[in-house]
Amino acid sequence: MPAGYVSAVVWMTAVILWWSGWRREMADGIPGSLITLFLIGWGFCVRATIPASWLGQGALVHGATAFTLAAAAAIAFRVEGAGRLAACAAGILLASIALFLDKLAEFVPGLMTMEPIWCTSAILSVVAAIVVRGAGEQFVALTLGLALSETAAAMLGDPAGGPIRFGGFEWTDRWWLTAASVRALSTAAAWLPRRAEDGRWKRGEERS
Repeated sequence: MPAGYVSAVVWMTAVILWWSGWRREMADGIPGSLITLFLIGWGFCVRATIPASWLGQGALVHGATAFTLAAAAAIAFRVEGAGRLAACAAGILLASIALFLDKLAEFVPGLMTMEPIWCTSAILSVVAAIVVRGAGEQFVALTLGLALSETAAAMLGDPAGGPIRFGGFEWTDRWWLTAASVRALSTAAAWLPRRAEDGRWKRGEERS
């Protein structure tokens, strides 16, 4: 599967869901204007690259990656202090898990039965859904975690010392896939207990 295909499909799905009425489940406390700006802006930035000479000669930062980091910073300022600290701690945890899984897939390629991006995204989404609950905290934690793991990979990656490439289509694929998974898990975790409670209530009314 070509890099960038997953992120394009998930982004398009998110746009459709957002404008078809799933805003409460997707935003969960994040201002709707920020989500709207992010969805629109990401589509314009996905093909862009930003020269980053301060990172080294020929270094480039992927436009959509930089835009996602900026959106995460804006959301972090709106998250309460304790939630912000929890999101940052969760981001460090996610970064260590992502880096470990990447190295594991690199050195033991036959260990993962599926594509590494699917396995890694599934594990990261479960961990993120457990350690942070709100969409804002999850957005910040996920973006910080993947950015830190990308930074570590860039610093440890090319032994020949080639130009740094921060972010890219593979990064956006992982981000969108994990973000969609964690929001789906969180929404299901909030919906299923209410559904079960409604079912018990209705059965109680029938017996009475």
